[in-house]
Amino acid sequence: MPDEIVELSEFPDEASAWLARAVLESNGIPSQVITDPPYAHPWPRVRLAVREKDAQAAARLLNPVLEGPRE
Repeated sequence: MPDEIVELSEFPDEASAWLARAVLESNGIPSQVITDPPYAHPWPRVRLAVREKDAQAAARLLNPVLEGPRE
């Protein structure tokens, strides 16, 4: 049975998603950037997906990135 792919997060732009993907890949977690076609929504949706078995580790790695700077 193939690994299930789950959406980890949605990003405001492709550059942010690719940066997050680079963080995951450099830590040995394969991931995919998924961009919906421009005609599908008024604004493009950019998402990052990982294998289900890697989702928790990926979320821990990206948590500081996804939460933003702390005050």
